[in-house]
Amino acid sequence: MVKVDVPFTAIKLVAAITILLIGLILGRFFSNLVKKILKEVELNNIIKKEFKLDWPVEQFLVSLIRYLVYFVALVIALNQIGLASIILYM
Repeated sequence: MVKVDVPFTAIKLVAAITILLIGLILGRFFSNLVKKILKEVELNNIIKKEFKLDWPVEQFLVSLIRYLVYFVALVIALNQIGLASIILYM
């Protein structure tokens, strides 16, 4: 029979939810920061002039940063409740 310590599990769950919320906030913060920096540098215009490509590189990089931070926060939260090894190694 498996014994579950309810208060300890609840604390882990609250910590995991807190990590996810902080990850969402940090993801938005860093993506907005990268967006402002890339707009200031005018990366899309540089790529358009130099390589004759009309790709939204700024938007791609902003989304990449945002989802990378989200993923890291998710992995940390899953690790907090002990599910990272189960879910990530399926």
